[in-house]
Amino acid sequence: MDLAGMNKSELKSLLARVIDELRVRTRQDKSAAIERIFQIAREVGMPVAYLVPGSGPSKKPRKARAPSQRYVDPTNPANVWMGAGPRPAWLKAALNAGVSLEHLKAA
Repeated sequence: MDLAGMNKSELKSLLARVIDELRVRTRQDKSAAIERIFQIAREVGMPVAYLVPGSGPSKKPRKARAPSQRYVDPTNPANVWMGAGPRPAWLKAALNAGVSLEHLKAA
């Protein structure tokens, strides 16, 4: 195959066909390898998870929990602090003015 004699369009078309063929063959190789692993596991009478660490069921990721407290600016209810991270300016100002953190808790 003479690549030097091909124009850009022909080269791009060839490249797309090569990429597609590589994907197909990679999928086939993977399927064959997985089948071989299961075959070996059956031959030795052991589960795949025992032979291949990390192939068993994975642990479910923990769900993120929302912070338990919520504080609201009494002068502007749109200003909310969830109790995590740096304290916002409105909260600092309220605390400096003598308002207790308990008083700012949302119901």
